[in-house]
Amino acid sequence: MVGPLWAEDGRRHDCKGGTCKDNIKQRKVLVTGAAGFVGQKMLVEMQNRGYSDIRATDLFTPKNMPDGIEFIKSNVTDRKSLDDVMEGCHGVIHVADLFDFFAPWEKLYAVNVEGTRNICESAIDNKVKRMVRFSSGSIYKVGKNCNEHSLLDPIDPYAESKIFGENVASNYNGFYYGDDSFRIALLRPAVIFGEGGRYGAARIFMTQALTAKLLGTKLLPGEGTFKGPYVHVDDVVGAALHIYEKDEFTNSRNPADMAYNINADDAVSPLDIAEMAEVNVKKTGLAKLLQGHMPDIHVTRGIMEPVANACAYAVKNLMKAGVLKKKPGAMLEPGEVDFMFIPGDLTMDNTKIRNRGYELKHTCMGSMPDVMRWYDNQGYHKLLM
Repeated sequence: MVGPLWAEDGRRHDCKGGTCKDNIKQRKVLVTGAAGFVGQKMLVEMQNRGYSDIRATDLFTPKNMPDGIEFIKSNVTDRKSLDDVMEGCHGVIHVADLFDFFAPWEKLYAVNVEGTRNICESAIDNKVKRMVRFSSGSIYKVGKNCNEHSLLDPIDPYAESKIFGENVASNYNGFYYGDDSFRIALLRPAVIFGEGGRYGAARIFMTQALTAKLLGTKLLPGEGTFKGPYVHVDDVVGAALHIYEKDEFTNSRNPADMAYNINADDAVSPLDIAEMAEVNVKKTGLAKLLQGHMPDIHVTRGIMEPVANACAYAVKNLMKAGVLKKKPGAMLEPGEVDFMFIPGDLTMDNTKIRNRGYELKHTCMGSMPDVMRWYDNQGYHKLLM
C-alpha cells in the first residue's frame, strides 16, 4: 500500500493504490447538521467551490437541499446511524451540535459531548482522514484579544458542553491507521450573524431593530457598552473549508493547538448594534414622531433575568402540552442573559487563522447593516416563529 506523500510545499497528498488525488474536492465529504443555518450555508458554498461528492446528514431533511447532494438521516446520539453515513467518506465537517440555552444539561451532554465521541469513533472505524469540528468562542474567560491558548471559563452550560466536546475530540486526534491518520481541527466561531439566521445574533438584531422601528429609541442591557465578538456566517464557512482544503491540522492532542478562532476584526457593543438599527430600519410613523424625544431604555439584569426565566417556563409547558410545536424564534432564554451582562469586554484574536492564509471577507460595522436591512425587508414575523 502506498502511504501519504509530501509535496514540495509541505502539504500531504493522500494516496491510495498508487494513485494520488491532489484535489480534495473530488473526495467524499460528510457535512453534519446540514439542516441548520450554518450547515445549509456550508452545502451551498461547497458546491460553489466545486466539491463533487457531498453527503449531508441531520435529524431532519433540510428545507432547501441543493440538487446533487446525497442526504441520509442520522442522529449523533445513535452510533449505528453514524456508521451508515460515514461509510466511504474521506472527511467530515462536523457542524451538528445542540445550540440551545433552553436545553437541560443531560441533553447538551448527550449531543455535544457523547455525540462528538460517536462521530470520532465512527470516523476512525471508517478510516476517515480529516474532520473540522465546530466549537464556540463562548468558552473563553472574559478578556481582550483571547487567543487559542487563553484561559477558558464558560459562561453557561452550552459553552461548558463545547469544552467537554473539544476534550473528547482531542483524545482521538492523530489516531493512526498504519501509514495514515485521522486528524481533527477545532473551529471556535464568535457569535455568528448573517442573512437567514434565527438564533443568537439574529435575535439581538431583531430586538434592536424592532425597538428602533416601533419606538424610535434603543433598548440596552445595562449601559450597553461592553464589546463582544461576532463573525459573518460566510467567514465561518470559509474558514472551516480553508482548514479542510489546506490540510491545516496537527497531531497534537492539546485542544488549544488544534483550535482556530474565527471572528471579525472589529468587536461591537449592544450600543453599536442599536445605533446601526436606528439608521438601517424603516420606522413606523410613531417611531418617527418619538425619535429624538424618547430616552434610551436601559434594562437591568434584575429585570431581564426573571423575564427570561418566565419565558422559558411558559414555553416549556406550552410545548409539553402540545400548544407549541417548536420554540419561538424570539424567545429570550436564561442563558442569553449571561452573555448580555458580561462583566467586561470579550474579544478574540484571529491571528492564527490569518497566518494560515485565510482572508476575512466581512467586518461587523461593514456587514451588519446589510443583514439588518435584509431582515427588515423580509419581515420580522419570520424570526418570531
